Amino acid sequence: MRLIVLLGFVFTLQLSHQKDYKDYRQRFNKGLRLCEYQHVCYIKGWLTNGKFCNAKPYIPGGGIQNVRNIVAPKATLKQKSFLSIIAGTAGTTGNAGKILKIMDKFSKVFKNAAKMAPWLGALSGVFGFIGKKPSAQDAVNAANKAIKKLTEEVNNRMVEMKGYVDDSILKSESQWIGRQYQVLFNGWADCMVNEVTVAAVNECQKRAFADIRKSRSHFLLFRGKTQRLSRKEIKRLEVTFLSIRDYAVLNLMVMKSLVDSFKAEEGKRAYYQRYLQTTIDVSNQLSEYANYAFDQIMDYYDRQTRTSCRNSFKCGNVRNVDQTKWYEADRVMAKERKCRCRMEPDVLDHEQCTYYDSVRTDWVLSSAGYKRINFPNIHGRLSCAMALKKRAEQIIFPIADKYWRETSGVVRKYWEENVMKLVPLWRKIGQNANYELMGGNIALNRPTSQSSIWDAAILSKYAVDGNNVNCALRSNSCSHTAVENKPSWQVTLDSVYKVKLVVIYNRGDCCTDRLSNSKIYVEQNGQKRLCADIGDMNGVKSKEFKCYPSAIGNVVIVEKQTRGVLAMCEVEVYGTKNGITKRSLEEDLAMDEYFKSLID
Repeated sequence: MRLIVLLGFVFTLQLSHQKDYKDYRQRFNKGLRLCEYQHVCYIKGWLTNGKFCNAKPYIPGGGIQNVRNIVAPKATLKQKSFLSIIAGTAGTTGNAGKILKIMDKFSKVFKNAAKMAPWLGALSGVFGFIGKKPSAQDAVNAANKAIKKLTEEVNNRMVEMKGYVDDSILKSESQWIGRQYQVLFNGWADCMVNEVTVAAVNECQKRAFADIRKSRSHFLLFRGKTQRLSRKEIKRLEVTFLSIRDYAVLNLMVMKSLVDSFKAEEGKRAYYQRYLQTTIDVSNQLSEYANYAFDQIMDYYDRQTRTSCRNSFKCGNVRNVDQTKWYEADRVMAKERKCRCRMEPDVLDHEQCTYYDSVRTDWVLSSAGYKRINFPNIHGRLSCAMALKKRAEQIIFPIADKYWRETSGVVRKYWEENVMKLVPLWRKIGQNANYELMGGNIALNRPTSQSSIWDAAILSKYAVDGNNVNCALRSNSCSHTAVENKPSWQVTLDSVYKVKLVVIYNRGDCCTDRLSNSKIYVEQNGQKRLCADIGDMNGVKSKEFKCYPSAIGNVVIVEKQTRGVLAMCEVEVYGTKNGITKRSLEEDLAMDEYFKSLID
């Protein structure tokens, strides 16, 4: 009798389910048509690992990675579904009356018998499964599934471990370079402490500087490399960049000491001049490498990171999802898709920014979290897969743009503040060594004149007074002519020189364009030879002009080529006396091998 009642109840539920399923299919088709053809979809989404979507504090090299613990899954069959609970209970009782009580209990929980129809309708075998124990194959399948999950987990941890080991090696390398710098510094400093004579100190400094230059391959890791660096190489570059700064300072400091020492030591002028030239070469080498390293780092964090998410953006397969809550009377059906991308070019798989979104495929739109999304620029049919992808792009790409802006700005500021702001100083040291090598400023405090006077208090001699810092007209540091056709200014040197270089400092308070469209000449016995064309100086603080080889004379002239005024803060002239020979070739060759080893 009880079995008959049970079968009747199931039959009633089946009829109810068929009507409910028909209503659902109508809503389902209507919801799909709304999205696919009118391009109005109800979508909700969420980020599952937001920490990989947001910019993090910058640590050169990325810092030491964390390796998560491996969690072994249990090889057990799922026992939480409605049917498994029924089946499990039936296996222990074998009593149809108790089954009826269990079904009655669930019907009260769901408050709608029709909700159970999809599950009960699948039992076409008239409850033939009740009491069936999991087979050996079921257990094997469960174990295989757990092993597969464990294998994936181990593989992920192996990738993380590789990153951890790589980062640990980088950290050790950085520490070694720091110790190497200290050894080099101490080797030079000991010369001042342990040696007693000037000659001994200088020889000790020579050896110390040679050791410093021999170690440059440890600091300038990628010198001579022209192609884009890999992410691993970028990490190495980052963890050594601060050491490059310190190494550069050590190089330039020791060279300055050597230049001054050999300049003062009698009979060592040849070494003095060669160390000046080495200072020029090394300062250029260090500056060029710092710019190269900075460009490589910014290429990764700026140019590559800017497009990384868009280039790596991928979406998985669309799957149907029943999102019905236990208290909802109507079924909530949706299609769900996972999309993700790399915020930086080489992050690991589990470090990708991941976004899940789902689109409602029924006509019941009352569930919380879904928003009406329009896709106005789509022509033709809009599939659910495309709608989910488009929505994920709308969410992730702005996050990626923000990530790029914040990361790029922080990285740029970090290296500009810690290294790059010192690079102009390195170049200035080389520039000053070049000036000194050419004999110094031969125009300093020499007689001057100009074609006209702007103000009686503003004299032509102010342009050779050695003040190239305070470049304001009213600070008695600039020359200035009246308005006229081709105004000019000149300085008379103490002898005939082969002029190699002229450096002109512009006004610093205003009117920098007044030096534009001028030319530099070198005159001897009334014959002017062109040294260089000044060109446009608007907004230019100072500029070097290398002269043509024929620029020989004892008067240097700056002449404007148009009508106007000519104003300058400072003029520096560098050259060699015409007819003076260099030291013998034998002396040069004797030192070539030593100094060549310091640069190459």
